[in-house]
Parts: sequence; structure tokens; C-alpha cells
Amino acid sequence: MHGSKTLLARLRNLFMDAGRENEAKVVGRLVSEYRDALDILEESYIMARYGELSYGEKQGKLCVSVAKKILEVSKNIEEGLA
Repeated sequence: MHGSKTLLARLRNLFMDAGRENEAKVVGRLVSEYRDALDILEESYIMARYGELSYGEKQGKLCVSVAKKILEVSKNIEEGLA
């Protein structure tokens, strides 16, 4: 499993390589804006599989919100490419 930031950075780079600077900027801003929440998502995935870790309601809501935002941005990019 690759980290979400790593995958998003790879996607940004693929957009740059394809000359899709606008899409690359959107993905880059997404990572920059939600860096801390992406760290929490990655950590919670790893700990859920291999250890024990708990989060508060505020962190949980933040992670759900960020996941929804990533899906929304991804869908918008996909529609723009179609």
C-alpha cells in the first residue's frame, strides 16, 4: 500500500508530464491544503491493520471530510478529462 500523499504526488506528476498543468495544480493544492489530514488517514490505515490507535470524533470527522473532498476533486478532474 502506498501512502495517499505519494499516490497524489504521482498523479500530479503524471498530469505535469501530460501537459495538464491545471489538473496538476489542483492535485498539488489538495495535498498542500490537507497534508495533516492525509497523514492521519495514512497512520490510521496502518494502525488499524497492525496495531492499536484511537482518534477523537473531531479527527474522525476531519478525515471523512477530506476523503469526501478528494473524491469530489477526483470526480471533477475525471469529468473535465472526458
